[in-house]
Amino acid sequence: MPANPHGYWIAALIGLGALCPNAFGQLPPVKTQGAVSYVSGGIGDDEEIEIRRAAKDYGVLLEFAEVERGTSHGQWTADVNLSVKSGADVVLSTRTDGPLMLVKLKPGSYVFEADRKGVKQTKRIEVKANAVARERFFWLVDEPLNPR
Repeated sequence: MPANPHGYWIAALIGLGALCPNAFGQLPPVKTQGAVSYVSGGIGDDEEIEIRRAAKDYGVLLEFAEVERGTSHGQWTADVNLSVKSGADVVLSTRTDGPLMLVKLKPGSYVFEADRKGVKQTKRIEVKANAVARERFFWLVDEPLNPR
């Protein structure tokens, strides 16, 4: 009998983590565009938890969702075209991989334009040092989101 019978379980869990790195929740890959770093995802509970946990390391947390017109029924959405401007300069232009996005920007005022299926929304966001600006983009839809 080994000196530490729990050692086998610990080794097995470490091995599982090496084989399945997302088994314990990980951030989606960090991407960069110029001086801007960002993370896009939030598919599944584990990814959502990790993105929300990492928000303190970024200046902006964005959420994207569709809501049925005339109801409070909604669902997360992805494939949003997003551009971020500082003055006249576009500092980020990308398409989201999930319903959540973290963006790391220098403190200042930025204009965020989100386009979902041709419907655009524009919001001005103030990024401050040591703070997280949280913003939600909702699109009203006429068709049922989860038809029965």
